[in-house]
Amino acid sequence: MFGLYSALSELEQPEAGHVLDDLEDVDLETPDDQLRNLGIKLTHAVRAGRVNEATDAVGDQLHLLERATDPLNATSFLHAFTSALTMRGHYQRSLDVAERLYVLADEQRLDFVRPFALIDRGVARLGLRDFARAKIDIGSAARAVPREGDVHIEGNLAAIRCRLLIALGKSVEAAAATDITFGRGKPTAPLLAEILVYRALALMCASEYSSALAMLKEAESVSATSL
Repeated sequence: MFGLYSALSELEQPEAGHVLDDLEDVDLETPDDQLRNLGIKLTHAVRAGRVNEATDAVGDQLHLLERATDPLNATSFLHAFTSALTMRGHYQRSLDVAERLYVLADEQRLDFVRPFALIDRGVARLGLRDFARAKIDIGSAARAVPREGDVHIEGNLAAIRCRLLIALGKSVEAAAATDITFGRGKPTAPLLAEILVYRALALMCASEYSSALAMLKEAESVSATSL
């Protein structure tokens, strides 16, 4: 059921929420399954709303991290948790969770997880207005992209670069940062919509109001449910 939710969620199918409802009736016996369940609830909250409730529910469940046996479950949960905390505006706690994610990925030699941890850390530092360290994290994440490319990492990097440049008052450069060509594959609809929204924000900051409005309409046509 976890895999079914992930597939439906990426395709923005309303049935994804129904899968979560069905999971409420499933007896999740192992810490790994319980952690996966928490992770997908956090992911769903980031995409569909009710982030406050989802992050509050994690509070007394963090002990599962110590009992889980699969590091992929642990890192996936931490990634979802830091994303939800950032959306809620709890940047310092999000940074702490991102640091834990990076350490775990390093200890378990999960090279493909490191870029996500660095991006999560950079986003949290942006929220804390620690722009210098956020820029370092972005650069480190970019250098960690696999040689064959990774559309999800590249898309997230475009979005965070745009946010950083907007914060630094470089709106024209920010808009240009989202104009990327993916070397392999296409981004998911929610990720593409996010990139387009940040491009619209950069254009608005550059007083390009008509272009910004057109970009917002394009983003809505790509993924209305994630905006």
